[in-house]
Order: sequence, then C-alpha cells, then structure tokens
Amino acid sequence: MLTAEVITPWLNLVGMPWLNTLFVPLYYSSLVVSDLCSDIPPSLPQIDLSTLNATANTLLQVLRVVAWPSLCECVPGTPSAVPPPLPTTPKPPGWPDPITFTCDPANLCASLEAIRGQLANLQTTLGLEYALTTLIQRYSLPFAFIPGAVHGPLTGQGTFKVSRLCGLRYQVVASDPNRPVTPDVPPYKWDLGWTSVTDDKGLLQERRVNRDSFDWLPKEMPMALTVGYSLTPGTTITIQELEAEP
Repeated sequence: MLTAEVITPWLNLVGMPWLNTLFVPLYYSSLVVSDLCSDIPPSLPQIDLSTLNATANTLLQVLRVVAWPSLCECVPGTPSAVPPPLPTTPKPPGWPDPITFTCDPANLCASLEAIRGQLANLQTTLGLEYALTTLIQRYSLPFAFIPGAVHGPLTGQGTFKVSRLCGLRYQVVASDPNRPVTPDVPPYKWDLGWTSVTDDKGLLQERRVNRDSFDWLPKEMPMALTVGYSLTPGTTITIQELEAEP
C-alpha cells in the first residue's frame, strides 16, 4: 500500500524528495511490484508546475520511475547487466515546499493548543460546508420533501402566498363531466384551467391543470411568493404545499 512512509525512501534514493507532494492522490492505492520489475523502468515524463494537476495515469508513471531503483534489480547474466541510471530532474521554480510541523518538546502544551485551535477552525469550516451542501441538495438536487399546508377547495380564480417551497401537489376534487378526457395513463383531462407561481417581479412558471392528481416541482419554486389559479366552471381543486425536509 502506498503511503508517505513507503514513497519517501524511494524519492530520497533518486535525490528527488520534493516530489512527495505529487503523490498524495495515490496514497492507499497499490503498486504491483512483479509488473513493475518485469521490464526496464519507464521514461520519466517532463516535470513542471503543470504536473501538479496531472492525471492519475501520469502520476503513476512518475511513481513507477522513482520506485524502480528501490524495488527492482537486473537479473545476473553474462555479460553482466548494466543497471539503468537513476532518474533525475531539477525541481521546477515555484514548486510548492512540503508542509512541515514543528513541536517544542519543552512546551508540548503550546503545540496541543495550536492543534486544538486548528481543529476548531476546521470544525467551523466543515459546519459551513455541511449547511451549504444541505441547502444545495434541498433546492438544486433530488431530495425528499414533506407535505405542508393544504389550500382549498378552490374554484374560479385566486391567489395565495407561499415561501421557500419545493413544489405543489394538486388534487382535482370535481370537474365538468362533459369536458373531453384522453385515455392516457393517467387520463388527460382537457380544459380544467391553469396554475402559476410568481415572485415580486412577475411570472416564474405556469402549468395546466390536466390530471386528477399530480406534483409540480419547477426549479423556480423556491423563489415563488405567490401561487395563482384560474379554473374553468365546474372545476374544484386542492393545492398542497411541498416543503423541504428538515
């Protein structure tokens, strides 16, 4: 298993300990030694600042180059095999220095206090990240919602106020039996009316009332301040608010 403790001696042998920062994405993965040593070491790719954002395949290629001298050897024979030269490349200007931590044995309490302070700051940051992720999940990604207030029975035209909803649930209580119905699944009912959501600037979205029951979850719903409805004669519905889960 690849860790900093495993990789550091390989880098020290080839004189490139500054490369350790590069291999953090490969920590806790595996390197198959039998595969590595079945051939001469691969060529070392060009190392510059762009390598810090290289793909995993490129990072693995660099790692195989620096690991070969520590893990592999040439098979003895006649004439004697000549080991490949150690890979080397200069440290690019601007390459980040590894993070180091100091600890004063005479004042361990100060080090512990510094660690506790850093952990407290990290906990605060993670709390903010969690709150933001929860908010994004509720209003931008699939999530669970809970039923809220029910409005109705509603007829004719009207509006009601809402705030920060995820969607609306519609139920047709009654409709004119003479209006045409298309035998879809579920049946499509013609000319029952319209519903809409608006904010303080105007219309956000509108939807035809055309099924006995349906949920409406437009992406603009969290911005809606008012729900409007305009129903044809003989049509009665209820509208239930759908709220974000706690």
